[in-house]
Amino acid sequence: MGFRNSVQDAMSRGFRKIPIEKIRINANNFYAQTDFEEEAIDQMADLLEENGQDANILVYLDPREEDGKEYTLLSGERRFKAMKKLLDLGKSDGMIQAKIEEAPESPEDEMLRLIRGNAQRTKSKEIRCLEVKALQKVWEEMKRNGTAQGRFVEWAGKNIGVSARQIQNYLTLAQMDMVKAEEAKGQDPEAAPVESKDDEQLQAFLKDLSREVKEQSGGMISINKKMTISIKCGSLQEVMTAFDQLGFTQQVQQIQEYLNENEKGNE
Repeated sequence: MGFRNSVQDAMSRGFRKIPIEKIRINANNFYAQTDFEEEAIDQMADLLEENGQDANILVYLDPREEDGKEYTLLSGERRFKAMKKLLDLGKSDGMIQAKIEEAPESPEDEMLRLIRGNAQRTKSKEIRCLEVKALQKVWEEMKRNGTAQGRFVEWAGKNIGVSARQIQNYLTLAQMDMVKAEEAKGQDPEAAPVESKDDEQLQAFLKDLSREVKEQSGGMISINKKMTISIKCGSLQEVMTAFDQLGFTQQVQQIQEYLNENEKGNE
């Protein structure tokens, strides 16, 4: 960013009302990928019409000639869409209260700010998995530039407010979803090529990740170089523990009921 743009950016920051039509949705925002998003926007629009805007959206100055927009959203997409809906219905003056922040220094910085800006949002397991996958990309870039410290699961957990164990669970779920998708396409997950610009670096990462997973799971869970996860269990109790970590609540209950009935039969 040049000196002139830096000065312009600094002078533009703060709280103010800006035209809705000058704001673009952030193409990297995956939080709006829910089945009930349209319904949520309608509900938000009703609340805003009745009570007015209750919180600022977050944007940064990002003028582009191709679309004529001046700002890019960092958080508050649902609120922005609700206000735009009111504008389209003739129920808004076309202005929205926003906090204008400093422009991101890099794509990784922008992704981190997107994630942190959506910290209070209620999230499904699918969205959590997308969060963790996005954080993995940021972590890889941090490793490349030497700023990564500690373990990924702990760093990621601090960024989205969950435990390291939960991060590991979401990583496992994300991997299982990928395998299911490949199987649905008729592909062999074991034969699927590893897509990476730097395969050697990815293999080193997977090796470290596999070691961490084995240590945390007592050798129960492992990951191979083709990113296939294996779960080894020596008893139903271990199967139940693994399912519990993966969030398979119904199956955990079924196993527990079986164990309880079996225990009664042996009395």
